[in-house]
Amino acid sequence: NSELLLKQLLDHVLFNPALWIYTPAAVQTRLYSYLATEFLADTQIYSTVRRVSTVLQTVHTLKYYYWVVNPRAKSGITPKGLDGPRPAQKDILGVRAYILLFLKQLMMVGQGVKEDELQSILNYLSTVREDENLHDVVQTLIG
Repeated sequence: NSELLLKQLLDHVLFNPALWIYTPAAVQTRLYSYLATEFLADTQIYSTVRRVSTVLQTVHTLKYYYWVVNPRAKSGITPKGLDGPRPAQKDILGVRAYILLFLKQLMMVGQGVKEDELQSILNYLSTVREDENLHDVVQTLIG
């Protein structure tokens, strides 16, 4: 089934931060730029996206992979993506901007924000303690 194959491709490759965190910053920026600006416009692809799980996975990506300041000391979160070279902080901020744009657009498509999606954002806000890891998320929510 081609739809099932596409769902697997999205979940295990395109939305898998463990595959992307060690690629050059330009590749990561291009990936998340594509997701934020072109991906959801393709209705055939969007119809195969599991929206709630993609929102949850994207929030997880921000929290564990694309942190600005290592969250271990203040938040007690064990960060991922430390096994190799990470992008510079300015590059992380750029990628996060695209991730947040993708997240916002994903949540606004269709019939508005679902309860589980809102809960994942609230969970992020209540568990992350570093201002640097919260600032852009809060800005996106109020923007």
